[in-house]
Amino acid sequence: MFARAAWTALLKRLERDPSAPQFCPAGRSQPGHTAELLVTQEGHSAQSVPPRRVVVIAATRPGELAARLRSLGLEQLGADVAAALAVGVGAAAGRVAGLALGPHGASPLSSVRILMKGLPEIPLAASPGIVPWSLPATEAERAVWSRSLGALGERAWRRLASLHVVQIGCGRTGSLMAASLARIGIRNLTLVDPDRLEAHNLGEMDLMRPQQIGDFKVYAAAEELERMAYRLGCDAGSRLSVAPLAEPVSSLKALEAAKRADVLISCVDNETARAAVAVLARLYLKPLLDVGTAVLEESGRRHMGADIRLVMPDECLLCVGGLNEPGVAMSRLIAAPEETSGLDWRRHRAGSLRSLNTVAVGLGLRLLEELAAGRRGTSAWVRVEFEANGLPYLEVRDSRRREQCPLCRYGGWGDDGISRCVPELVGATAWEQTDGRAKDEFDDTGGTPI
Repeated sequence: MFARAAWTALLKRLERDPSAPQFCPAGRSQPGHTAELLVTQEGHSAQSVPPRRVVVIAATRPGELAARLRSLGLEQLGADVAAALAVGVGAAAGRVAGLALGPHGASPLSSVRILMKGLPEIPLAASPGIVPWSLPATEAERAVWSRSLGALGERAWRRLASLHVVQIGCGRTGSLMAASLARIGIRNLTLVDPDRLEAHNLGEMDLMRPQQIGDFKVYAAAEELERMAYRLGCDAGSRLSVAPLAEPVSSLKALEAAKRADVLISCVDNETARAAVAVLARLYLKPLLDVGTAVLEESGRRHMGADIRLVMPDECLLCVGGLNEPGVAMSRLIAAPEETSGLDWRRHRAGSLRSLNTVAVGLGLRLLEELAAGRRGTSAWVRVEFEANGLPYLEVRDSRRREQCPLCRYGGWGDDGISRCVPELVGATAWEQTDGRAKDEFDDTGGTPI
């Protein structure tokens, strides 16, 4: 798996000198019995380099990829080299061959994923089959999602529908997001939230019934989503599969779910949980869609708005808007899993508006659709505020990566970074570069998301 900047820089080096092997530091993610290698942009300090590498060689003619791999002398490579790739340049552009390397020899890689617009995946194994999003839509899908197919294009819709989305937070905004994902055709959705349904949740939430009070929110939502999937009338292979996980995002089960995700979506209601999602997204190179809203009372004036942030793996959430108190959030993340049940929401916000949550979810889905369609591949931060006269004001904010970000140092470390990253973030001295950028944001503890 390559982050966009790392892949782009690699291709430029290969084109300049096709004969020279390129060595890329790589982290490792091992969800279950599979394994992924994570390559991000270079620039690590000497003390912050993942402990393995991927070697890449160029091939300038379509038929010479396998020969170029053999030319590397795989048996002579160091023990820290975990994979070898031959990448086509010039007349061979678009072709890739690769092998995983281990103590028992070489074995085929299944695919190479590039975290850029469209989230392309290139199958490599001898019999890899066809990636799901390259298949044509079935007749049942065409009947149900004809409008989405027409608006996005079939390939873009298939890419969107094939994504495994892990959504953290299933409250007011989160329930709207989950229902909307089902309605646009997502097939594989994991919901993560440790909270139970209470009476005050029913008014503005989707997917919940009074009979479910006391149940975990994720189980209540999953039950309704599966009913919705059957009502849509698609065949079994096209139906939504929902995995409810009644755990905090800092739990081991949530970590395993996040490692399997194509995209993370954060609809959480506290800064500690948001920090945890930010760490997972950066460590494991996951595109992150973060959505938060708030209605606040300030000096007798009601103030409301939303922040919607699409964060690509070359940046992190702390770069794109940041948190109010990142050091405090990281400290709480180490001390204990985030606890939100039983807190009085009135201490942080004036209330909740379904209309505002719907606006935020809609804008977030638009960014996700554009990513899947291949029209957007970089981070974006959109803020919506409502003026005193009730009219909305939309602003596209600066989403450029900040220099010396303490979390970005561990981008792509994967499993190797779990034990090192958060403790270092607690004592980081570079927080002043993100502190203050988000003091008035709608998705932090100053305006806890709804």
